[in-house]
Amino acid sequence: MPGIEDKASLFYMYDSLYGQLLEAFGGRDGDKGALARTYLDNIIFQRAMDKLGIDVSDMSPDGGEIPSSMATSIHSNISKLLENNGDITGRVCILLDRSASIMHGIKLRDDGAFFTPKPLARYICKAAIGSYILNYSRKAFGKEHRTVDEMLRGLNAGEIDDLIGKIKNIRIIDSSCGTGIFLEAALEELLGLRLKALQCCDNVPDIEYGIISDVIAGNLYGMDIDGYSVGIARKRLILSLAKCAYRKNVPFKTPNINVACGNALLPDGGLKHAGSFDVIAGNPPYMRIKSMFSDVDLQDRAGLKKEMSALISGSGLYRLQEGNLNLYKLFIERNLGLLRDGGSMGLIFPSSFLNEISSQKLRQHIFRENTVEEIVEFPERSRMFGDVNQATVILVCRKEAPGNGNFCIRQGVHFESLNEDRDDRINIGYKELDEMTCGGMEVPLLSCPAAEWDMIKDVRRFPPFKGDGSAPPVGTISVGHVDETIYRSYISSSQEDGIFVKGIHLKEYSVDLSPEGKQPRYVKKTEFMKDKPSAEMVVSKPRIIGRNTQNKACRRRLKFAPLPPGYLCGNSIKQIVVTDKDMNGLYLLALLNSSVLNWYFELFCSQNNIRNYSIEALPIPRASKGVQDIFARVAESIIIAGGKNREFLDRTIMDAMAYELYFLGAGEGGLIKTAGRLIEHYGPEHIPDILSKNKIIKKLADGISAQDRFTIIKKAAYK
Repeated sequence: MPGIEDKASLFYMYDSLYGQLLEAFGGRDGDKGALARTYLDNIIFQRAMDKLGIDVSDMSPDGGEIPSSMATSIHSNISKLLENNGDITGRVCILLDRSASIMHGIKLRDDGAFFTPKPLARYICKAAIGSYILNYSRKAFGKEHRTVDEMLRGLNAGEIDDLIGKIKNIRIIDSSCGTGIFLEAALEELLGLRLKALQCCDNVPDIEYGIISDVIAGNLYGMDIDGYSVGIARKRLILSLAKCAYRKNVPFKTPNINVACGNALLPDGGLKHAGSFDVIAGNPPYMRIKSMFSDVDLQDRAGLKKEMSALISGSGLYRLQEGNLNLYKLFIERNLGLLRDGGSMGLIFPSSFLNEISSQKLRQHIFRENTVEEIVEFPERSRMFGDVNQATVILVCRKEAPGNGNFCIRQGVHFESLNEDRDDRINIGYKELDEMTCGGMEVPLLSCPAAEWDMIKDVRRFPPFKGDGSAPPVGTISVGHVDETIYRSYISSSQEDGIFVKGIHLKEYSVDLSPEGKQPRYVKKTEFMKDKPSAEMVVSKPRIIGRNTQNKACRRRLKFAPLPPGYLCGNSIKQIVVTDKDMNGLYLLALLNSSVLNWYFELFCSQNNIRNYSIEALPIPRASKGVQDIFARVAESIIIAGGKNREFLDRTIMDAMAYELYFLGAGEGGLIKTAGRLIEHYGPEHIPDILSKNKIIKKLADGISAQDRFTIIKKAAYK
């Protein structure tokens, strides 16, 4: 039985770890020290003492002798504690993340940085490293394999030996590593790969400690601008090695750790290995430069933003950025530059990148100059980062020309199902996506991929709102003239002024123009028009107006209404002036509010903002005057109807008519033409009664409602 000295040394080894971590978290004094002690005591130390059956109050605060009453049980219990699935080191890593999150949480969130769950980091690292290894096997051995495990089973001993040598020399970097969760995940993946490869050769020496030490020193690289996070990342890797040393009972020696504090976005930030990394994995910060430096005095903020933008623009590293500079897009382009030819990259970032116009140049480069292997899309409701409401996407690609192949896409994935072997993958051809998006390479966000891909093709047969070679533009789109921040002085509460129209006054087919409407209700129109006479060109015309912003969770995000001439709108309003002389405004209004266009809009819009270019891209059939008139008459009836009549005309008749127009065609025996003949000689007030009581109309509408495609559309529009 071990002596008291051995038991005491085990206890003090734990106590020493406690002290080192406490110092790492900000010392024993001050607010940070107090917070660190609280978390260390509650999460790590107290748990250990509870398992040991030790009353903490018996302990000397200066680390004195262990009371004799503890000695008899301390050895076996603390050994179990240390061996219990890496309990201490595992919980220390959790503590490291919690500490950074709490102590630096506000600052990191302001910087656009969010802590990545470990399973998510493991998935990305496994995919990126696997992509690189499989590509090497393909080129070196001429063998095609679907997975790494399948590859290992299919290689001979000589090929396995060659592969191990390749894995030993792999260079992996996370250029925005934060607290090092991706580095730890990459370490675990490389360790597993090497051990599996050795098992394939029936050569399994007990060298796990040596492999971990070699991987940390020779394979892993990290950088982050936050020194506190860098310190945690380094300690995370040390703890991984320390756990193995204890478990294997081998001497511990701190390895060289290639994790540094610096700005990877700049050429002098400390990264001097452009084009030399085999694998890149990470979760770059999501933030526009113009939103940075919120913790700096207002008077200094503008200068810092300008300086940062100038450094980025003058670095010569970026040629694919458009619009407002966003950190995650800068990191995507920077990482591609750090990657060697044939290397693989796995990143997670906002899913808006897949289809927003400001990302088009970078997105086109990724799809045309690189081989995209996998896209995994997570909706907002998946909450991948705790309480952060952010739709995200994993992109795994290889720095190699794509050829004419396909890429895999998974959509609507939730955290719990990420690693499940589900039949939710579809393959999309590069050429097919290029042709469908007219070169924009927007990736639609599909809920039923197998059906919706063909549905998109059918809808895109029609020319877009903005026009093309076969049709003119439908009209002009602009934002309401009265910016409520810039022109706040014009907004009024006096009934002597003009009615002011905002998004809060708008619903499908109707806008509240009553004096009793929601405040702010009035605007000093005469003064504004005098100061901004150019607004007259739009204000003097009848318009179709909609909201500029609508939360993705809302039903039918496209909500448009007719607005007579003469009203000033706020900047929360999108206003359309029809310029095509052959386009009936009420027909256009009906299509914009239809479930079909709401479904189509959702496929290509992953953000709350409703951009002008998103409306301009909507397919608008240039139907005959007769067909347009039928839609217009039903729309006119919806505008004046109320209650169940309105809902029937809108969600049953109009939605079915729009579906027929886009997918079936307005044939003589169809719903559109039949409804047109029935209502031809009646006023709008009679239309609900006529259509709701007609058995043929009911049969035609029910037939459309029963179609699977229509169900998909309605589900997307009404959620």
